[in-house]
Amino acid sequence: TGMLESLPSRRVRAGALRSLDAQAMAGRLIGDAQAANVLLLGFAWQSGLVPVSREALDQAVALNGVAVAGNRLALAWGRLLAADPAFVEAHLAPAVEPAQDLDAVVARRAEYLTAYQDEAYAARYRARVAAVRERAA
Repeated sequence: TGMLESLPSRRVRAGALRSLDAQAMAGRLIGDAQAANVLLLGFAWQSGLVPVSREALDQAVALNGVAVAGNRLALAWGRLLAADPAFVEAHLAPAVEPAQDLDAVVARRAEYLTAYQDEAYAARYRARVAAVRERAA
């Protein structure tokens, strides 16, 4: 048990504390670490810790109107993670290896920005990086 988990582990009944790296899981399962909170919500709901129906939870995601499909997917993976962690572990995408050069980093981040907003947003990022590289050269 790490230092971060030591206090909660003394406050809950034996065996009740479960922890996970939600950002890494969301990144590897959904392709978006930003979905970590929704993944945890699904995990908590499946564990019986969120006193609303599945339908109410789904309706809340739909009414929010932001990344509805992705958030539904994050909820489902969170529920599966609570119910059958071995199944989820078997379906994890490989961890992304850190890029070794700036071009690879820029390409990966531009891809993320395109998915996050649009190609124009990613193009502004690439142009800004290119301007900094030119000044540094």
